[in-house]
Amino acid sequence: MDLLACHEVLTPASVHTQETFYADVDDILANLYVRERRNMPLSDYVVRVQTHGMKRSWRSQVYDWLVSIANTADFEPLTVALAINYLDRYLSVVSIKQSELELLALVCMLCASKFNEKDCLSVAEVGQMVDSKYTASQVAAVERALMKTLGWNLHVITPQHFLDSWIALMDPSSAAEVSVLCAKMLPKVSRDVTSLKFAPSEIAYSVLSLALQQLQLSACTPTYAGTSDRLVECEEIVEVIMQGKASNGAQRPKPSKRAASPTNVEDFDAATSPARQRPRPASS
Repeated sequence: MDLLACHEVLTPASVHTQETFYADVDDILANLYVRERRNMPLSDYVVRVQTHGMKRSWRSQVYDWLVSIANTADFEPLTVALAINYLDRYLSVVSIKQSELELLALVCMLCASKFNEKDCLSVAEVGQMVDSKYTASQVAAVERALMKTLGWNLHVITPQHFLDSWIALMDPSSAAEVSVLCAKMLPKVSRDVTSLKFAPSEIAYSVLSLALQQLQLSACTPTYAGTSDRLVECEEIVEVIMQGKASNGAQRPKPSKRAASPTNVEDFDAATSPARQRPRPASS
């Protein structure tokens, strides 16, 4: 038996397919670079816009809460990224009271799930997550206000979009390992309010570079084709965040006895509602 028969040979057709694939990814990246700075929130909205006493640490608490909801509902990480973007953009325009943040965060997750998930949240499920604290009309009113403020634009470029494209260009033998590590690192970076200073590509490239460095795969680092004069600064901040020195001064919530539902944002880390099983209709 000819041993060559057992060896995969790149035919002209397969070479063409591979070249087309790389060209398609390059086109996707070029489009991402062009669109990434649209729909970005203000990096300093806590100081410039929020006049009702918002603290930088609130955002990290809300981020962790949204992650808890997403984990319970089995949502994709992208859904959390979209939800926090909607929240940041809204807070870049509208100053809110502490007591209003919980419902706003829930509505952001509701809208993100509608946009990105096949099995999205319903208004009824949102209500049940917080012991029916809010009526359907209250949820709908905040949803209308959110959509109006966002200009009905829910399509956002996130760091995950860049990571997916860059990792797709890597050798499959290392791509899976890189993807897993980036999936662990990106949420930790994104929950830090300092990340708002940078474009999605800058965050993604910095996370990817650090992941490749840790895996001793720095030779696989892609070329950054965006226009950035802060890439080095972003890489330094990402490294600081990953070392556990969050620049917003917030610590990760410690496990504690959980209350029935949060009374305000300071109690987000003591809220039980997102940890519950997602309510489902009874099977027929």
